[in-house]
Amino acid sequence: MNEKIYQIIMITEADYGCEECPPEGPAALVLLRSDDGEQRRMEVPEAVLSAAGIDEGSRVTVGPDGKLRIAGFGRKIPIR
Repeated sequence: MNEKIYQIIMITEADYGCEECPPEGPAALVLLRSDDGEQRRMEVPEAVLSAAGIDEGSRVTVGPDGKLRIAGFGRKIPIR
């Protein structure tokens, strides 16, 4: 089974309103778009993006297990 490849189009800060930041730290809202035009939004801890070197323009996959991966690598990056 092939995983669809997405490009990260935009990364913005998540809005917590009156709530506190989650225990895993601040999260980012990530907008993904595949080559066939499918768009997907995800909330990902900022620390995860930073540790993996993921930024706008990065190409990633989202596996059936809900894990974000840098396209072309098998390294899994958990998302909540």
